[in-house]
Amino acid sequence: MNEIKLKTIRIPVFRTKIEEEELQLFDINKEDMVRFVCEKINNYNCSNINKIILENNGKNYTHEIVKLTAQKKNMHGSPVVFIQMSAHKTNLGDGYIETSQKIPMTKDVKIGSDHHYVIMYPMAIKGRSKFKKHWHIFIYDDPNKDSQEFIRIVKVMIKQVLNIKISNLKSKDFVEELKNFPILDNVTANFQTVELTNDQYSVTFNNYIVGGRIYSRKEFNLMKIPYDKIIEMIDDDDDITIKKKVFNIPIGKKEYKISKTIRKDYQNAKTKYSLLIESLYNESISITENEYNTKLYDEEFVIDKLESVVTNYMS
Repeated sequence: MNEIKLKTIRIPVFRTKIEEEELQLFDINKEDMVRFVCEKINNYNCSNINKIILENNGKNYTHEIVKLTAQKKNMHGSPVVFIQMSAHKTNLGDGYIETSQKIPMTKDVKIGSDHHYVIMYPMAIKGRSKFKKHWHIFIYDDPNKDSQEFIRIVKVMIKQVLNIKISNLKSKDFVEELKNFPILDNVTANFQTVELTNDQYSVTFNNYIVGGRIYSRKEFNLMKIPYDKIIEMIDDDDDITIKKKVFNIPIGKKEYKISKTIRKDYQNAKTKYSLLIESLYNESISITENEYNTKLYDEEFVIDKLESVVTNYMS
């Protein structure tokens, strides 16, 4: 008997920030939340005037969301929003696509996909005096997508189109959670540095230099590192050449992303540090190779697979 080959699809899950509203005569419910978001997305006109553009630090290429649609579906006994996005990467200055001929990349070439699928699951809680609501976001991160780019595109869309903020961890809560894992098996650390140009350029530009900087990026894969050492690295601001540091820490199904960036406060003539701590869960589903080849972007198939994850996660 031939062994069935399986492929894995990641389903990153994260949460939006809890919003509070005063209780009214008619309470907002999940149906209202879903209806409002569907209308908001479907009425949003992605056009040259109303573009959703994602810049990439230090890179010329950009990402653009060019089409959005939203439908109401039902999962795990609740109405949900099923979103399909079309997005592409553009302003590419190098590379080529090879088919029967080699097609060079130019700034006008766009590489994209119509199959960015997302589920928004509503949460509504009625308190004594206030109504609280938020969303769980499920991303269909198939193997043909860049995971970090896809997650970022979804977060920007939610913020720009729906004006909904993503929930981030407070520093003290992050430290408390990390204490449960004294030794971290796998950490990726990125450091972006900026230094003034040195004497090696003086020979060529001696009579012309007004000022200059050297930008560089270093990435390290760290294993079996104590959690307090990571906290120390995040808090250490002695090296003024480091303008941004990013740590990715996967622990089981959960993943933390910590970004620390130097920002100039020109009004008060001092330097500030911006700290952002994000967390998400990495669920997954398995599909057969035949399903991968024939159904990967079939809407009914995608909804069925996402519903199994939603049910498992919300149970």
